[in-house]
Amino acid sequence: MNLTCVPANYFDSPDFLTLALHIITVFSFPIHSFGMYCILMKTPEQMKSVKWHMLQFHCWTVVLDVLLSFLGIPFILVPAVAGFPLGILRYFNIPILYQSLLFVAVFGCKFGYVNSAQFLQPRSTVTEEN
Repeated sequence: MNLTCVPANYFDSPDFLTLALHIITVFSFPIHSFGMYCILMKTPEQMKSVKWHMLQFHCWTVVLDVLLSFLGIPFILVPAVAGFPLGILRYFNIPILYQSLLFVAVFGCKFGYVNSAQFLQPRSTVTEEN
């Protein structure tokens, strides 16, 4: 009985996931840069009160995107709660535990900031004034 797990085709392999996410990173980085430019330089006067909140949220989004698509690239094994990283951090011998903690911390900072009243309250007052 063969106990090795060989992907059925290339699209099921970790190599394809790594290549696809690196290609997505190449295209998404200029888009993130343009978004940061728009927030910094083209924010209308009536939205100046939320400009820095949008910039902080955008920065957390960029950090999470780079972490998931370049530095970490988690390969999740669905039937079990298991997986392993495929990203650049594994070449620097960073333990999986530290990579997981980094994912959780960045994910918590990004989505914790979205739910905070600090971000939602100024935005709602700007929309009421218009």
